[in-house]
Amino acid sequence: MSVSPRPRIWVLHGPRKGDNNQSLALVEQLGWPFETRSLRFNLKRLLSGRVLGSTLASVQKPLRQFIVPPWPDLVIASGRHSVPAARYIKRQSGERTKIVLIGHPRIDPAEFDLIITAPQYPVPNHPNVLVSPLVISRIMPGIAADEEERALLDALPRPHVLMAVGGSTWHYKLVPERMAAAAAKLARRAEAAGGTLIAIGSPRTKQPVLDAIAEQLAGTRHVMVPIHKPRFPVLVNDADEMFVTSDSLSMMSEAVLTGKPAGLVPVTVTATGREWVAGARPPREGEPRMRDLSRIWTALTEAGLIGTIDEPRAGVAEDPVITAAEAIRKLFA
Repeated sequence: MSVSPRPRIWVLHGPRKGDNNQSLALVEQLGWPFETRSLRFNLKRLLSGRVLGSTLASVQKPLRQFIVPPWPDLVIASGRHSVPAARYIKRQSGERTKIVLIGHPRIDPAEFDLIITAPQYPVPNHPNVLVSPLVISRIMPGIAADEEERALLDALPRPHVLMAVGGSTWHYKLVPERMAAAAAKLARRAEAAGGTLIAIGSPRTKQPVLDAIAEQLAGTRHVMVPIHKPRFPVLVNDADEMFVTSDSLSMMSEAVLTGKPAGLVPVTVTATGREWVAGARPPREGEPRMRDLSRIWTALTEAGLIGTIDEPRAGVAEDPVITAAEAIRKLFA
């Protein structure tokens, strides 16, 4: 059965905004019409993909009514919880629907037409696996500051040094005192050039971390701005240098893709993280599988794409969304 030059596309949206943004950035790069299907999950999501297989059993019942024919030519999904639903759609279509997954499927890559992943995930080598040291981002260079944002940024002496702060996970933590010390070091760097440090947290940043940085910068010309204003894409595009905490692959990727000098702000590995990296024990029930971000740090620094808090580097890398979109077009060539 032939497929039209503009395939019918479903983007499966889960509960995580970051995952959804990656899927949207990819389908927008393709330039093909698409529809979204929202997925929210019940407790069966905790079962492995191998156990669940091809099913909607882990999707909340009210949303299953929207996963009906006519079936799409292409499903773009992100994250392991969407895998059973994507495989269900493929099976119901008579194996005609192609599946593109962003992330780590935790099942055989042969079950997919394309997997877009990063070195932090232990995805087995397979012809359908596309590995990139950067992740897809929707940070757009064309996003301009509004009048209020422009007035704030214009009032701060340049160069602007941006410090973007993520959040703690099971395996990596942001220690308030260390984040405050990093902010102090970057403030001195900005001052030496006559400029300003602009620090911003994220929805994942714990309040003690935000408070420690704000206290460190209090009484100086350097600023800790609210999470939602100025908007993060505006700050990224405005920055002359960018430093990001190394817990966030998305922020690392965004920093590299600006082409500006960028550096990693170190985070602390938790006791659980140290055990897993060392292979001292398998994961306990309910714990997420280990994402070894040290593989990303090594890949980015060895490729000269990013530096440190003391020595930032400006690298040149192809935007992963362009590479991924081209790989999808080849599926329909």
